[in-house]
Amino acid sequence: LTVKHHTESRKVFAEGALRASRFIISQPAGLYSMADILTKSMAKHLSTVTEDVSLITIPDAYCTISFISRVISELAKKGVDLDILSQSSPNQGRVDFTFSLKTGNMNTAEKCIQSAAPGTDYMIINDLTKYTVYVSADTMITEQLAEFLEMMNKNNIDMLHMTTSERSLVLITEKIYQNKVYDILNKCFC
Repeated sequence: LTVKHHTESRKVFAEGALRASRFIISQPAGLYSMADILTKSMAKHLSTVTEDVSLITIPDAYCTISFISRVISELAKKGVDLDILSQSSPNQGRVDFTFSLKTGNMNTAEKCIQSAAPGTDYMIINDLTKYTVYVSADTMITEQLAEFLEMMNKNNIDMLHMTTSERSLVLITEKIYQNKVYDILNKCFC
């Protein structure tokens, strides 16, 4: 068996050493591998920040599939892409239905809601930023999430919407907090 490696430059080794150094100074004492370093780095590279996001909530909506289907069908016909759809648990046949979209699609979205469900009340919040953090672990790490929420609380930054899945955290805040939230996310998840 012969294993052979060839590189055109030593630069790649230097970059790896620098990455390892930056990683290790923020870690507690322990044994780490290059996989740990790459995993942490990968989470950082897979995180995104999306500006000019708006949030629409239809409070007290009928929790029937026909209502939600009508609203989403109207939006789809007009080419409006939705993101972060969520629905509260039903309470006496009613739900809060929330979704985000690009602010530029707001007027079209309002017309679609009015067309699909005339007389429906809805709330709009503009000038927001959406953050998506992909984690490499199989499930969202509760300790990281707890640390993140604690830091958000200490900085008096409210989240207007948050959801997690097995490998991601998605949240929306007011745009004015964008830089601070990004720093906190990097401290907690990268």
